[in-house]
Amino acid sequence: MLKETIVPLVEQMSAQSNDEDFSKSAATLLSNLQSDINFPVLTNNELIILQKIFNDLPTTPTLKLKMPVPADYLSRDKLRENLTKWIDELPDEPVLIKI
Repeated sequence: MLKETIVPLVEQMSAQSNDEDFSKSAATLLSNLQSDINFPVLTNNELIILQKIFNDLPTTPTLKLKMPVPADYLSRDKLRENLTKWIDELPDEPVLIKI
């Protein structure tokens, strides 16, 4: 879930940068982060980008999540069960969540 926090920050840094090499490396990093495959070893420029992001990252990361939307009508107990399961699957680390 940290990926949901890092990707927008990389996009923002890339958009604000005037350095062509930095922007190119940021685009490659974004592509790697957004794919579901294990990406190869990071280049030095990509590591520098991540370092800058982690230096600027608030102590409590923020996550933007979508609540599960049931397709059918649910009883009160079933809705409570689904929401409880969703809440239990949230990260254990301290984070701020925006729904």
